[in-house]
Amino acid sequence: MAKGFSTQDGKEVPTCSFDQWQRITTLGSDDEGLAPLQVVEGCGFSMAMVVRFALGHSANGGNITVFASDSVYGWIVLAAARHLLNAGSSLEIVVPAARLPTSDNGKRLLRTLAARGASVRLWDAPLWNTVANIVESSHNVLCGLSDLERELGRWTQEFTEQMNESAVPVHVVGAPTGLNLDGSTNNRAQLFASSTLSIGLPLEPLSKSPDLLGRHYLADAGWSIAAYRNISFEGPPLFAEQPVVRLAEPS
Repeated sequence: MAKGFSTQDGKEVPTCSFDQWQRITTLGSDDEGLAPLQVVEGCGFSMAMVVRFALGHSANGGNITVFASDSVYGWIVLAAARHLLNAGSSLEIVVPAARLPTSDNGKRLLRTLAARGASVRLWDAPLWNTVANIVESSHNVLCGLSDLERELGRWTQEFTEQMNESAVPVHVVGAPTGLNLDGSTNNRAQLFASSTLSIGLPLEPLSKSPDLLGRHYLADAGWSIAAYRNISFEGPPLFAEQPVVRLAEPS
């Protein structure tokens, strides 16, 4: 595990590889007795806390646009969106046509939001003018798009380029779009986020590009102490005081 971040009070927070993160969060959750939606719900609550802070500590009256794919990142922003909707925000949910939710989790989360009055829109081509007005009338944008989904390549690229030109704050789960999670370099545009919510532990590539992250937070993903120990993290529990912590820049 590489070192890279610390909490605001100086506790070291190591990074992990994407393979390690995926093994614990998506593949190993059953071994730990966690259903995927339990992980998603806890992290969605933390994401909603981050957005409340960005809105001035109250979600009431906020206009939020949510970009979500059928992925763990997308599920987390949809869970966060439900909390914000309950707290008085109005929501526009934008789903790329290339990644319509087909999983039970994705369909369930979208169905709940639609039943509570959120607008769900299909981004039917990677043409920004189909969603530009929605984005520019928002107070904040939540991004749950994953660069790991190859069919979303054109969508995430256009999202990244356009949001970098926009004055609307964008809050991302996991990593800013355009940042290769395997640590390799690329020629794609990389998103400059207003805030980034890491899940469980920050991913290694984040420590190499701290200027992309904005305010950086770490959410409790429900990982057990044993899971942390299995990837050689020996520090005290990271969430002894609260389920989301603010991280400092890499040391």
